Amino acid sequence: MNAETKHLIQDFSESDQGLYDWVTQEWPDAYDIDVSNDPQAQYEFHVLGTEIVRNERTAGYIIEEGEKQSKKVFGPNGEVEYEDIPHYLSDMLQRNRKLVMKLEDNLGISRKKRLENEQQQDATEIMQSFAEVGRGLVQKSDKEYDPTEWETDGNT
Repeated sequence: MNAETKHLIQDFSESDQGLYDWVTQEWPDAYDIDVSNDPQAQYEFHVLGTEIVRNERTAGYIIEEGEKQSKKVFGPNGEVEYEDIPHYLSDMLQRNRKLVMKLEDNLGISRKKRLENEQQQDATEIMQSFAEVGRGLVQKSDKEYDPTEWETDGNT
């Protein structure tokens, strides 16, 4: 119940608030996204900031508690043995990291999406330059047809 977003935001520490503000206020400017005219992008940055804070808190908790925990199991002869198991929050942290990466992809700010956008812009620029060259060739050949232009010395 206390893991809900409203409780998380209410309990922000100073460093949590700084991280959240950095994501929600500075990232849009850094990636040239105008959130004042795009409420969906503003909401996605809010969600992204909240999930990044959640990840940092979870990772810190796992580090404090230890990555592995022991579980008491009974062996085949009935004696008690201890088995190492991953921390119960590790799976949740991994899923949350994937969520953050998906949010970054949706906003177009992940490294992969930015590279794709740059490649698309490069391809567009190449196509525009080909179009300009073609237009130049067409404009140069927009004169009246003159059959004598192609005649040589008359031996043809």
